[in-house]
Amino acid sequence: MIQLENKKIKVSISPEIGMALTSFKVYDREILNQDLKNDFLKTRKGLGPIILPHFNLDSPIKNDSINPNDQKYNLFPHIKHLRKLGIFNPFQHGIGRYVSWNYQLVENTITGAISGKDTIDGFTLKDLNGFDFNAKVIYFLHDNYVSIKIEINGEMPVASGIHFYYDLVDDDSTISLDAYQKQKKINSIYLNKKHNDVLTPIYDKNGFSHILLRTSRYNLLTKFMAEGDRDKVFESLIIFSDMEKNFVCIEPISYKIGENNTKVRHFGEIQLIPGIEKCK
Repeated sequence: MIQLENKKIKVSISPEIGMALTSFKVYDREILNQDLKNDFLKTRKGLGPIILPHFNLDSPIKNDSINPNDQKYNLFPHIKHLRKLGIFNPFQHGIGRYVSWNYQLVENTITGAISGKDTIDGFTLKDLNGFDFNAKVIYFLHDNYVSIKIEINGEMPVASGIHFYYDLVDDDSTISLDAYQKQKKINSIYLNKKHNDVLTPIYDKNGFSHILLRTSRYNLLTKFMAEGDRDKVFESLIIFSDMEKNFVCIEPISYKIGENNTKVRHFGEIQLIPGIEKCK
């Protein structure tokens, strides 16, 4: 685990566990829901996993072609836990979150890299994933925000994004945004019920989308490019929440969910800008 910190923000990143964000503190207040740590360790559902090189189950390796007794799948204890949840694809949201990454640390920046040529006990990630790819994830700690840059290309269409589980705090929490849900324009999402919403973000005059999570303990602005160079924008936004487990995920995704993904490369940046007053 690697820590980046300044006077305001401290983040923990775990290259050995999928280059995940495992803690996000602002003035020592935790933003990620740490109650989901065990879920994260079992299935990568919790804390701060990434999405790549594909989203959800959109993989060339299909369920009916998977032999659960194949030796290569014995390398990944999470698979049996996913099966208990009814998820039979071995690498939901991409193999990136389930493997150890090579990394470099320079001052306030950590850069992780993997490729299809990397191996686990003799098996290449290309074999496990179903196609070759190269990926980098860069966490950059600024004075007042965290930047996550994702660079990925592949021999088949690729997808990238983040899947961070923020502390919902209470059922009065809300999200302010500009987006379309199908043909309907929405400006607010109330988190007093479960959500699994697929949205199309609306962008400002500079091409950026702004998603503001408001809770009683903190605010968090998620900012990303939604208009411009097609290889640099995030075309979809997923809001995934569960008030019983007390989390909400704000997930920019690189391509338009529900349409054919044709992107074979993506170079996107997501900024996480917290708003918390320093305790006196």
